[in-house]
Amino acid sequence: QTPFLGQGASSALVDAFVCCARLAHSRDVRLALRAYDSEERRAGMKTMVQEARKWALISTSDRMFTRFSFRQACAWLPLRWIILDMMKQDKTNADFFLKVTMDFPECGHSSCSEDENEEDD
Repeated sequence: QTPFLGQGASSALVDAFVCCARLAHSRDVRLALRAYDSEERRAGMKTMVQEARKWALISTSDRMFTRFSFRQACAWLPLRWIILDMMKQDKTNADFFLKVTMDFPECGHSSCSEDENEEDD
């Protein structure tokens, strides 16, 4: 893995939260860990790693033209474009986090509270 998308810490925090929430709400540790280790999470993380490798290979290429082009793009493209491309990869973390907060509304996700308030009206 590479640090080129800056997703390591974000992924670790989301994994820790989801794992803790699953363990706290299950009497069976094995079932809780199986729910945490889902195919969806694996697929999302695989995509994130592949995307980080793509950025790493481009920025550390042996080809001088590729490195030059990459550096020029980073220098001249609107930073927003680069950041938006990187943030697309955080959808994996956001979806994983949202799923556990929907499974356990008492974990305090704001959208859960909003949904409950709408039902009361």
